Amino acid sequence: DGSVRTSTRPSGSLKPVSLTDPGHVVEVSGRSFVAGVLPFRVADVMANNATAILKAHLPSTVTVSVERVKEPEAKAFGTGSGIVLFAKSSTGLIRASSALGKRNVQAEDVGEAAARDLLQELEHNTCVDKHLQDQLVVLMALANGASKVLCGPLTLHTETAIYVAHQLTLAKFTTTPQDGNSVLLECAGAGA
Repeated sequence: DGSVRTSTRPSGSLKPVSLTDPGHVVEVSGRSFVAGVLPFRVADVMANNATAILKAHLPSTVTVSVERVKEPEAKAFGTGSGIVLFAKSSTGLIRASSALGKRNVQAEDVGEAAARDLLQELEHNTCVDKHLQDQLVVLMALANGASKVLCGPLTLHTETAIYVAHQLTLAKFTTTPQDGNSVLLECAGAGA
């Protein structure tokens, strides 16, 4: 009852990564959604407020487009709302932010929170956002060679991932402060 048997072949070693050129933001896209008993208007308000804030703070050449969605009952469980935003750069990098609606929190405030979080990520002028930096540590540690990633201030999750990855693989990590609160995270991978 519930047994699985599998067989895999090694895919070879991971290649190191170099993410050091953030480029400039060319577009922001997103999705503002509601589900359950919440009216579509809530998604519209979140999207409108996020869009207005982003347009006020980004160059006029940056396109901002946020889709508004009322999730069908078959796809959603319960009632809720939220917004996700993605900033794409001229070098193809994507940084993201999100905010979830909560009881007694206005839809305007949810849209604003997501927009301000994204703007804060973009201010660091880095290649990855705070949600991705810790996820890359394991891959950098396992890569065969030297990896480097331009990050914002290291999160506690990232610092923990560096410690654990070093203990498990003996990969060597270094951090070098850069301009504007950014950090160059480098790793001599273990080559697994």
